[in-house]
Amino acid sequence: MPPATANDRQVEYRTCPHCNQEFNVRGFTPHQRACIKKKTASRQERALAARMNSIERQEPRPSGSGIPIDDPINPPLDDVPDPWDAADPNIASSDQAAPMLDDIRVEYHPKAKVPPKVFSFEDYGREQDKPPARAFVKDPWLPAFETRLNFEFAELTLECGMNKHQIESLLRIVHHISDDPSQFTYKTYEDLKGSWDVVGEMHPPFEKHSINVPYKNKDSIVDVHIRDVWKLVLQQVRDPLLAPHFNWDATRVSKWNGQQWVRWYEEPWTGNTLWEAYVGT
Repeated sequence: MPPATANDRQVEYRTCPHCNQEFNVRGFTPHQRACIKKKTASRQERALAARMNSIERQEPRPSGSGIPIDDPINPPLDDVPDPWDAADPNIASSDQAAPMLDDIRVEYHPKAKVPPKVFSFEDYGREQDKPPARAFVKDPWLPAFETRLNFEFAELTLECGMNKHQIESLLRIVHHISDDPSQFTYKTYEDLKGSWDVVGEMHPPFEKHSINVPYKNKDSIVDVHIRDVWKLVLQQVRDPLLAPHFNWDATRVSKWNGQQWVRWYEEPWTGNTLWEAYVGT
């Protein structure tokens, strides 16, 4: 997961004073206009509802009385508090434009307790363009991994499907390299491959053989890879480190039981087959 590019970091955002949300500066002005219209429309709707409620509840006044009577239940429209004004001193004045053609109104379920929202047709859906969390743009490996290198190590072990034992072994190697870097000389894949090539030349190579295997009344060709046993034996007997440990003479080993010698078999050359086939020099 690469960190944010230079272009990503140069994107600027501004906070809307009406809804306290961040928006890209290129779309901030249209959003602010839509936000003001939304609040204005909401206030006008509440004012109209209060007016209608006042008319429905207003009691008939005595005839001939020209003195207005204050209604404590339904105060005059001008006295109706506007929750938008109470929450935001930057609310637009009441003489701003009413909802315009093609404006979008979003109403939420009453149990959600979210006020309706009005958007201009052009701005509808822009709320989804909120900037991502700044910490994750710069350091996407947080908070699970303390450093990017920790994340890359964990990602590699996951891609390789390494088990607990393999991961712990790899960690030990990493710590050994950190303690003494001179002991680790590999720089590229070719360096590692070269070592395995040398090891491969020290042993007979695998040879491919095709075997005919009958299965369910049908013959199947199966490819197997084996080492030539004769070549492997010749290689071992010519090895100066192994040759002195080979026993070339057939022997019989017996153990005394207090009365007689009892034949005892412990190695292949102590058996009867090699004894009977043995030809001395």
